Amino acid sequence: MIDSTNVKFSDGFSIEKITTGFKLLWFVIENIPKSVGHSEIKCLATPFGIVQDVQFCDKKQSGKSVSGAASVQMSSYHKVIQAINSLDGQVQQTTQKWQT
Repeated sequence: MIDSTNVKFSDGFSIEKITTGFKLLWFVIENIPKSVGHSEIKCLATPFGIVQDVQFCDKKQSGKSVSGAASVQMSSYHKVIQAINSLDGQVQQTTQKWQT
């Protein structure tokens, strides 16, 4: 069992892979453009339920901090599954604000 659900995005903010946890309130979005903030991530997940928290993850690669992943906490496990199922395979519209 893992402690979160992992959603990996490919180029163009398209979901590439989803790895689910077991009845958890969190899922992870990866490959987020650096210009995307909390409000955009919250807007992405809000249609599926109450977003309780958004936390950006910093990954260390070659001594540098690389952003591009966010953990999203929903109000219930069912809302997490609903968000994952709805976002799976979706390509998010890219606006000027979302471009890297």
